Amino acid sequence: MELKDFNLALFPDWTQPEESLNLSLREVIMAIHQLPFKNKVAIWIDISGCLPEDANLLLMGIMMNLCLEENLDADEIAM
Repeated sequence: MELKDFNLALFPDWTQPEESLNLSLREVIMAIHQLPFKNKVAIWIDISGCLPEDANLLLMGIMMNLCLEENLDADEIAM
C-alpha cells in the first residue's frame, strides 16, 4: 500500500472480542468512506498481537458486510 495525502494508522486491541473489533473497525471505515476526499486517504492497520490470517478474515468480513448492507461496490471501499 502506498502513502497518500492523508494516512491513518489504526492500532486495534486484538485482545478484544471479535464483535467489538468488527464494530470499531467498521465505524472507522464507514466514516472515511463518507469523506469527500476519501480517495486521498490510506488506512494502515497494525496487526501486532494477531495472526495475519485472522486479521485478514476479520477485515474481509467487514468489507463483505459493507458491500452487502450498504450496497457499496468493493472498489469504493478498497483497503
